[in-house]
Amino acid sequence: MEKILDHIYTMEDPNYAREKVRELDDFVKRAEREEAERIRLGKPIHKALKQEPSLKNTPEKEESEEPKQTSGGINLAYLAKEEENDPTNFQD
Repeated sequence: MEKILDHIYTMEDPNYAREKVRELDDFVKRAEREEAERIRLGKPIHKALKQEPSLKNTPEKEESEEPKQTSGGINLAYLAKEEENDPTNFQD
């Protein structure tokens, strides 16, 4: 429906498409300025995240010794360690 209306408006007003692009560009520029200001002030993205530490004071995260799981798999590395330490495990 929106595409049909856009087509009709474009046929009625030759400047419609140009004006629509200009409005989108203005919107994007305004959103970029607001986001930059939010980051500069250290405000959260949403009011519900006020409890979180501000962006300015967020410490760098330290890497843990064990790699974090990044997919839906299961880490079975502990089984290999148990097999190495198992005295009943005979390998050829």
